[in-house]
Amino acid sequence: MPEREINAIDLCRKSPKPKSIRKLSDELCNEHNLSVIIPGEERGKKYNEWQADKNSAAWKTQIRKDINAAIKSSPTYEEFLLLMRAKGYEIKGEAFGEDVLKFISFRPLGKDRFVRGSIKALGEYTKERIKERIELKRERKTVIPKRDYADKSIPLKGLNIDKLKAEYQELTAQKKNTDRHMQKL
Repeated sequence: MPEREINAIDLCRKSPKPKSIRKLSDELCNEHNLSVIIPGEERGKKYNEWQADKNSAAWKTQIRKDINAAIKSSPTYEEFLLLMRAKGYEIKGEAFGEDVLKFISFRPLGKDRFVRGSIKALGEYTKERIKERIELKRERKTVIPKRDYADKSIPLKGLNIDKLKAEYQELTAQKKNTDRHMQKL
């Protein structure tokens, strides 16, 4: 049977969809312990914001850096708010509850408008996420036990040294017999 020529139209009709390719790629990466890109992390930036982020000159980038630094150095959400105010930010919507603003917003010195901590405006900087990051950081610090590195010996519990020596001697004897047999051939 003659081989049929494949053209671009055939490829378009029969090619897998991008979503199925992405799913297959993610499965392969997971199988081989490689990182998987989470969709939507760097989405929706305008070109001038992206370019300014690249040059680290955008004021939203500076807000993100200040928020991250405040999260790292604050043990509680309240101290995070105090630290941000000390850096010169005006904050609104920081309270939790039913009759409060949905998003926390920051306004740096010299700017006219507030910037929401929403995913569209700044990224993952909602008040819930900020509080969660501070609590996770605090949990990590308390969970990590102090290790004693003075004892560097290898634990031999459950190992039978005599049995291991006997198996090693048996294997070396088998190898010698095999080598002698191969030399005769």
